[in-house]
Amino acid sequence: MTAARRAAADGARGLLLAAVLLYALNLRAPITALAPVVDDVQADLGLSAAGVGLLTGVPVLCFALATPLVAILLARQGTTRVVTASLVTVLVGTVLRSVDGFGTALVGTVLIGVAITAGNVAVPVVIGRDFPSAVPRATGLYTAALNAGSVLTTTLTEPLASLVGWRWALASWGGLAVLGLVVWRRAYGRRADAVVRAAGAAGDDEPATAGDDPTTGGGAVPDALRRPVTWLLAVSFAGQAFGYYAVSAWLPTVLHDGTGMDPTASGGAAALFQACSGWSAVSRCRSRCRGACRCGSCRSRSRWAG
Repeated sequence: MTAARRAAADGARGLLLAAVLLYALNLRAPITALAPVVDDVQADLGLSAAGVGLLTGVPVLCFALATPLVAILLARQGTTRVVTASLVTVLVGTVLRSVDGFGTALVGTVLIGVAITAGNVAVPVVIGRDFPSAVPRATGLYTAALNAGSVLTTTLTEPLASLVGWRWALASWGGLAVLGLVVWRRAYGRRADAVVRAAGAAGDDEPATAGDDPTTGGGAVPDALRRPVTWLLAVSFAGQAFGYYAVSAWLPTVLHDGTGMDPTASGGAAALFQACSGWSAVSRCRSRCRGACRCGSCRSRSRWAG
């Protein structure tokens, strides 16, 4: 493989990684953006505590209900189309949540939840397929981007709302979806995909084709469902997710009501929780990456990630 072709392949892989990370910014940010302005939303829309709880809890419910359907959709349509549709849906849901009353806000929130569910399922598939020699490192970067989006919206939504109102503050985060969509389409267009596959043909790790997509391999699923450890892991992960999103949704309000912090300060303090969560997850991924390197499964072919 010539140096020019290797450089082109590395550049294409870098663009693919940038697309994944920008997509990841959109997989938590629309949910956590609501928390710093939840009191303003409740007052403006005239909601009860139950109504506000519905707006903050619906995305997590979508994770549980929509995941099987998303897995089927991925198997039929492929990750590129599903992720593209997911980003468009995040944008539409973000705008709808901000333009009218409770009914429209609820519809927008459901769209956001379903779109993020698609990302939760699709990104591990993309990482395993397109970065096979550096899965732990790519996963660590992906996790960092998830939490970076949460930190960004938790910190800045309230200051934006004080300037332009909560509706425009929430709607403005649709810009992240637009940016992610532009880069995703650029990275996963035919030209970039061809460069990476040409690199694989010349000796690098080749991303799997659609037929090798892990979502299409349904033979192992029934066996997994018969194992008790599968259900124990499901319950464990569900508990962790509910705990994380419950704290994310209500921590700014608790800090504001319980300690007397002003809304901007309570949002900034809640962002520390998001940052610490991200650092913990990334640290675990880095440990796994070092272990993989010692075992010889992450050698020089992961040079694109440093």
